[in-house]
Amino acid sequence: MFQCEFCNNQYKTVSSLNHHKKTTKKCLILRDAINTSYFFECKTCDFKTTVKDSLNFHKCKLKDISEYKEYIHKLELDLKIITEKNKELLNHNIELQVKLVEEKNNYTKELKDRLEKQENQIFSLASKPSIKIQNLNTVLTSLDFKENSIKDKVDNNFTLEYLSEGIKGVAKFTKEHIINASEDGKQKYICSDPSRGTFK
Repeated sequence: MFQCEFCNNQYKTVSSLNHHKKTTKKCLILRDAINTSYFFECKTCDFKTTVKDSLNFHKCKLKDISEYKEYIHKLELDLKIITEKNKELLNHNIELQVKLVEEKNNYTKELKDRLEKQENQIFSLASKPSIKIQNLNTVLTSLDFKENSIKDKVDNNFTLEYLSEGIKGVAKFTKEHIINASEDGKQKYICSDPSRGTFK
């Protein structure tokens, strides 16, 4: 038997004894011969081995924790990027909504101005008839050309159909709702003498 002089273990062959001296940690520590050249070390923890395969099969908990921390850090960075992008999209969406509201208000104002202009044109046409009649005072006494009266008739009866026909529509509206607006449905005036332009 061959005995190790440091740990007193016994082996049947010299090769076994030499292998023991090179690979057994206890023996290496006892003979104070720990040398990094004899060991394969884990870069994360304090695990050491004299057999390379042992290092390959070594499951380092600290390494797993380190990789996990790196993974968590990467996720945090990704989350930060996503949060910034969402913030940018939200700001862009708010800007678009503000712009749409402004455009809507501008368009509404434009339509309101156009409608007001059309109403003014209607009042102007209705209050200044271009028909040349001799007995004008006779006809006008029975017709109500007050602005409030005409405005009420416009508000209640002037439709898009009249508006779409332009000046013809205005004339049609005036004929149907202002100068012919009698309760019995009959005209408020008649031409009693076309050759002289006489109206009643």
